[in-house]
Amino acid sequence: MRPSARAHAINNLIYHFAGQNLDDVVFGEEKFQYHMRYGDLSVMRVKLLDSGMRAKNYPTRQSRGWPARIPLPGFPMARLNLGYRLDATASMLEDAFITLPTTNPHIPNEWVWQIYGPSLEPFDLRRNLFGEEVFRYEVA
Repeated sequence: MRPSARAHAINNLIYHFAGQNLDDVVFGEEKFQYHMRYGDLSVMRVKLLDSGMRAKNYPTRQSRGWPARIPLPGFPMARLNLGYRLDATASMLEDAFITLPTTNPHIPNEWVWQIYGPSLEPFDLRRNLFGEEVFRYEVA
């Protein structure tokens, strides 16, 4: 299966199960960007994450504008990612996170909340160039 087809299938499954299990969530699409909206305050998209917790994107203007919080028609400014990582075979979900992305290549997220998968040990915490903790990991 091509990576783009796999990502599309996984995203559809996540949106489907979120729709069955979350109340007060509205699902939508703006300019081919699917999302989950929580009132007028925040919106979340589903993204594959790399090992550095960066969303893997085709670099369109809209995908670059998401973490920059550039005004995008139809989107509130609080834009989160529901990010997931796959195992080495790319056939199983390894873990999942809710992230607040940034445009800084050294600090890809302001915060990360782990919602699925084995708890990441303290030595797995990523640190910036100054040794400061960048991410906060928690298992729900």
